[in-house]
Amino acid sequence: MNTEARRIIAGEAASEIDFHPMVEVARKLAPTFRARREAAEGERRIPVETISDLKASGLLTALQPRRFAGAEADYPIFCRIIEELARGCSSTAWVYAVYTEHSWILSCFGEQAQMDVWGDDPSTLCCSVLAPRTNAEVTDGGFQLTGSWPFSSGCDHASWALLGANVVGESGRPERYLFLVPMSELTIVDDWHVLGLRATGSKTLKGEKLFVPAHRALRFDLLLSGDTPGSEVHSDYYLLRAPRELFAVYTLSGITLALAERARDMVVKNLAGKVSRGIRISEQEMTQIRIAESAADIDLARMRIRAGCAHHFAVYKAGGVVSAEQQLANRRDVIHVVRMLKSAVDRLCAAAGAQWVYDSDELQSILRDVTTASAHRSANWESAMIPFGRLALGLK
Repeated sequence: MNTEARRIIAGEAASEIDFHPMVEVARKLAPTFRARREAAEGERRIPVETISDLKASGLLTALQPRRFAGAEADYPIFCRIIEELARGCSSTAWVYAVYTEHSWILSCFGEQAQMDVWGDDPSTLCCSVLAPRTNAEVTDGGFQLTGSWPFSSGCDHASWALLGANVVGESGRPERYLFLVPMSELTIVDDWHVLGLRATGSKTLKGEKLFVPAHRALRFDLLLSGDTPGSEVHSDYYLLRAPRELFAVYTLSGITLALAERARDMVVKNLAGKVSRGIRISEQEMTQIRIAESAADIDLARMRIRAGCAHHFAVYKAGGVVSAEQQLANRRDVIHVVRMLKSAVDRLCAAAGAQWVYDSDELQSILRDVTTASAHRSANWESAMIPFGRLALGLK
């Protein structure tokens, strides 16, 4: 099904974002990344050529501050870039999304930390493990870290890493921090042997007695409030005033959306002329129901993801704020539609028959990638539903 036919069926009108230059660039690169996908999965990392293409295209600067050669693009544009890349290679889109969102996080640090990373080369890339995997000790002039951080997507091509750890203060309660560490001080453990998103190279990072100067440490709660040191360094950049959790939920959901759309288009095309035991599969009502239900889930998910992202972007660009209650509701909704998308892919596989069980079948690759993406912390069902449920029930 071509793009125009999909829009007609979904009742979707073209928008300005469809024709934004950065989105157009991503759309043109997608076939190239698609051609490299199988080899990338075999290597379990993004090819060097793809990283070079992304750098040359300027797409990696989407959320980077202008002071450091960035585009400071609107967040909905960034999310659409991710969707377009995922139509070619979901692992490439994943790593692109991670690198580019890290530009936002790095922009929230103080000026010296940003200079450490981008001062000599604004194209420098950061990988991460944001979850606090260890405790950091306070030392003279900074902190000391020892630990192991799994699931660091794109670490093979990064020069710096953002690592999460807890700092136990005088109150005895742990405070979550992010620490900026050169990759030269870390060891990459080659343990990324997985079900899906195989080319993301999301390996484990290890470090022993790492000294991190105080200016390369950032309290995580500042990212949640939007009150970061970087908002003073880049006073006109609206994104640095926004709470990260509000927008970050849109980042990876676009990959699941694009995967579900790919699955739908593939299954509809393959079933159109398929005959089993003398019966046209497309004539079976069960097939028609599965296709219709899946298409409805995908179209509703697309509308909620894009409309929500556009709305919240407009609020912050205009100098407004989104309440904590609205943030919880937003996370609830986006995680809900991600689950819908996973169900849509499962249903499409059922409609397609047994062909997808072969390792060489592209639909199996999509199913593996959707399953793996759905296991990410950003898509966790309970962590999104419980806080809103407690709020609705008046519980603290």
